[in-house]
Amino acid sequence: MSSIVKEVAHGPSIDA
Repeated sequence: MSSIVKEVAHGPSIDA
């Protein structure tokens, strides 16, 4: 679960 939350948290951050 933590892995999914981290991926989503750093995903948009880098994309944005």
